[in-house]
Amino acid sequence: MLLRSSNANRPLFLATALALAVPSLSTYAADPDGCWDAYHEDGGSCLEFSAENRGSRAYLSFENRCRERITLTWCVADQCGEYALRSGQSSSKYVYGDGSKSKAWAVGSKKPSKDRVCQERLGRF
Repeated sequence: MLLRSSNANRPLFLATALALAVPSLSTYAADPDGCWDAYHEDGGSCLEFSAENRGSRAYLSFENRCRERITLTWCVADQCGEYALRSGQSSSKYVYGDGSKSKAWAVGSKKPSKDRVCQERLGRF
């Protein structure tokens, strides 16, 4: 998409472009193990997740929209898996199954060695 602006509108255009390109600038309060809730200050999830059916397989897409690392769990029917994503990182995966029956959830994890600990605390934040 090409956007044109006059010099008078350039600061507004630049601020808008930066806001779209940079993950959330909020700070994340972590517990002693480095776990945090994986939500923006405005209440939105750091995890952007989508699932799409392509034939007999589901195409899963994940993106971390925050400035800190997250670890996530995904499930499609009885298949589940885990990923960790750095700030701004995205990943995708094909699995056999119905994408309409998929889900994913995330928790922040500042210490990779504590990912499992943070995953176990997922519903407690």
